[in-house]
Amino acid sequence: MDISAQTFFYHLPRVLDDLASCCFVSIDFEFSGIAKGLGPSAKSRSTLQERYEEVKNSADQYQILQVGLTICHEDPETATYTLKPYNLYLSPIIDRKLDLDRNCSFQSSAVEFLLENKFSMEDLYKNGVTYLSRDEESRIMARVMQRNERTTARSSLDVGDHEYESLAFLKDVRRLVDEWLALGKAREDYLNIPPPRPITGPAPSNHPKSMPTDLNRFQKRLVHQLIEVEYPSLVTVSRPGFIQIIDYDEQREKAVRDQRVKWVQERIWKQTGFRWIAEALAGGDLTNLEPFCFINLMSSSKENPQSSLQDFSRGVKQRLQKNRPVLVGHNLFTDLIYFCRCFFGPLPDRVEDFQAMAHEMFPVLMDTKYMATHNCGSINPRSSLQEINDSLAKQPTPAISRSIAILSFLTNVDQVYTLNLPNTTRGQSITKLALIVCSLLRFSLNFLPSSETGERRGFRQQFQKHLNPVKSRRSPRSRL
Repeated sequence: MDISAQTFFYHLPRVLDDLASCCFVSIDFEFSGIAKGLGPSAKSRSTLQERYEEVKNSADQYQILQVGLTICHEDPETATYTLKPYNLYLSPIIDRKLDLDRNCSFQSSAVEFLLENKFSMEDLYKNGVTYLSRDEESRIMARVMQRNERTTARSSLDVGDHEYESLAFLKDVRRLVDEWLALGKAREDYLNIPPPRPITGPAPSNHPKSMPTDLNRFQKRLVHQLIEVEYPSLVTVSRPGFIQIIDYDEQREKAVRDQRVKWVQERIWKQTGFRWIAEALAGGDLTNLEPFCFINLMSSSKENPQSSLQDFSRGVKQRLQKNRPVLVGHNLFTDLIYFCRCFFGPLPDRVEDFQAMAHEMFPVLMDTKYMATHNCGSINPRSSLQEINDSLAKQPTPAISRSIAILSFLTNVDQVYTLNLPNTTRGQSITKLALIVCSLLRFSLNFLPSSETGERRGFRQQFQKHLNPVKSRRSPRSRL
């Protein structure tokens, strides 16, 4: 299913609900650029740290442009798997009102590859789902809070001695403010810069001839700076075409600051976009996701009636925290680095620190490229998705002993796949291989010896938590 910016928040609650009960999730990305190696002077085989630095530097420069997400649910009673695939573009554009720019880089070879495979640059920018990383959110909020602190007021004007027109404009504004303040209690509650002109007749005597009828953005900025630097007992309010100057009131200004912070926070939550899904995958915090988002999901839920929408949304978020599905990918090392950099922020320098961070977010990881090439020799290993797909297409089920009825669900893999997945080599290879490997893990973990080590026992228990044994209702004839 294709998800666009227009339909994202419609599908989001259902995706989150599926993630809260699935057994594994496969991911696949398209990038604006990838690592190209350490250079001609590099050794023939790089260390893990060197490879990590190479991909990390690439992830700092390039972005994820497209996401493929397949959510897998297991039905132990019917011995079937249901796959729900999603595909979406990720727009690199950030709401300009958040006052944060994001640098976007494209590698020419990557663009060539994308266009050859019918990647739509128009859909990327017009229909792409927005996102905002944790780091970007923190920077936006830090900037807002800094602006709200009156103790950080500027001490000088950004005007040079040679900017004669700006100096003349400031002189006129200064005169108008001084005349207004000199009126004392007889003055009005506010002063407009420039003073309003009558529709007919001559301009008032206090209106400087050099002052325009409407202020542009630069002139407004000069007025803001002048009042902030030279008149601490006053504040400015921007209006269409003019600036209004009023007395400073601490209580009112605090309410204005609080409202500004709330407004920015709401825009941040809207811009967060796909990161809500990233947080759900990583066991992150979804507290700020509005309960209203789940209203349609709640109305169609078959569960027991909830006391309130807040309780229902809280329940979904709690289930997301408890359910940590297996994360599956092809060449997952690269995908994981880009994923964490794109949605969370700058990565640690040491690969060991990244490893600890990644496993805290994703307790169980599965790389189908590694599994397809492990112990296959160094000459022409079958690592491409097309080759893996060709190999898997010849075996509808794993070649497992008939006595292992635990694997009988795989006789329906092709049928389930046909009903739920688009006919793409990439999605078919990753998902089908993951199903086969999951079944093998079930078998091996259920038949470990009683004398297993503590480390191995912990490994078994962790997998069994995610992969419950299949209880097939099929007749013996249908079993492998």
